[in-house]
Amino acid sequence: MDEIRRLEIELRELQDTLERQRAEAARMRRELSEENRQKLSEYEKQMRGELKAHDRETQKEYERRLREYQRSVRKEMQDKILKMDLDYQRLLMSTNRKEKEWQEKTGQLEALIEELKQDTTGRQQENDSEAKKYMAQAFSQFHEVEEKPHEKFCPGRLASFEEAIDQAQSLCRGGLYEAAIAVAISACSGLGRLGVDIEESFGEWTGQFELFRSRTEFLQKRLDDELAGWITYVQEFILRPEQLSGEMRIDAERNVDYWTGGVYGRIKKLLETCEEEIQRAQGAGITRYLKRENSLSLEELKENCAALEEAEYEWEQAEKKYLFRYKASCERVNWGELMIDYMEDELNLTWLEEESHFREVSEEAGRALEYEAYMRYKYGEDFERVDTREWLELVFVNSMETKIFVYLVPDETEDNVINRVVIYVDYPGAVNEEYSRQIYRHVCESIRMEEGDGRIDFVTDAQWLQTSENALLRETGRSLESKLTR
Repeated sequence: MDEIRRLEIELRELQDTLERQRAEAARMRRELSEENRQKLSEYEKQMRGELKAHDRETQKEYERRLREYQRSVRKEMQDKILKMDLDYQRLLMSTNRKEKEWQEKTGQLEALIEELKQDTTGRQQENDSEAKKYMAQAFSQFHEVEEKPHEKFCPGRLASFEEAIDQAQSLCRGGLYEAAIAVAISACSGLGRLGVDIEESFGEWTGQFELFRSRTEFLQKRLDDELAGWITYVQEFILRPEQLSGEMRIDAERNVDYWTGGVYGRIKKLLETCEEEIQRAQGAGITRYLKRENSLSLEELKENCAALEEAEYEWEQAEKKYLFRYKASCERVNWGELMIDYMEDELNLTWLEEESHFREVSEEAGRALEYEAYMRYKYGEDFERVDTREWLELVFVNSMETKIFVYLVPDETEDNVINRVVIYVDYPGAVNEEYSRQIYRHVCESIRMEEGDGRIDFVTDAQWLQTSENALLRETGRSLESKLTR
């Protein structure tokens, strides 16, 4: 403990000593600072005094030299100033003279500007009137062309002229009359050309339409004449086309369509489509009709005319033979009755009625003729009342169970239709050639036909028929072969 107190006493003594040293150091710093400040102040006073004395001497020397310089240059400056005054006086006089000239020219220019303003105002009025005149002309031409079927023949061209007229109006409102006149004149010229183009196209279209209409009427008249001719031929009394009506016309259409192989129906459908279009055009008026989006174009008219021309040719070909087909059908029916009577009465053969039949048009062949759908649409299910028999198959048998097959088959050439007779004798045993020749002669006799005229074929092989160029003879061979293989 004593040691600690001793140390504490020493520590306090050291602290007191430190404080005394700090105070002494502070006092010395203050004394040194004050001494430095006093020395600096005295030095500044000394320097200022020396500087002022130097400045006074320098100023006096400067002023002396300045006075000497001024005295040396004053005379030169006065001469220059005098010269400058003289130059200024001359410049002032020249300026006054030019100012007077400028005022005179300004007055002349103002008078000219005023005159030009008056002239410009007059010209603007004239240009405004002229621009309005050309724009009115452009409007008039625009409305004339607008009334025409422009979209049909020149689609989209009229809209560009409408934009040009609007642009001319904007230019006119902005005072740009010459530009407005130029645009309006250009629009008038373009509208004139457009009108001519439309008229040329319209003329070509109407000419094609008249051809289309006349072809339609001509072909329809030919069909009507043929219907009347059909009734005249079948019923053996003269009938004019305008007398066709009701059931008589329907019956004639059914038969003519069948015997032409569906050609009448196809042409009739084409004519109905054409007549509907003609009625639409004539009912609305040609111009209004052409403004419709679905109106026929020139190319479509040409296509329809080509279709009508093709139909005329097709009808000419069908017209040549369809009556021959009908006559051949009637002849086959007559021959069948004659053969049955003759074979039963003269040869004591038995006619197998259940194995004899006419070949009717198959469903597939009917579709191929392309007339069934039209006939059903036009006449309903009654269209089948038409005689659709094509070839006749007759089967006879004798007391020896020998079967005799007789086929009456139409054979078409380019300009005629003839019936051919195919005979086949099916022997249960050995072939009797003499009996076959007798059957051949009796068939010829029953239908009053000369032997060897080429229309009667006696066949001994059904396969031979199936190689014929005649489709019906090939089908006859297939039918015969199916009967023989049962």
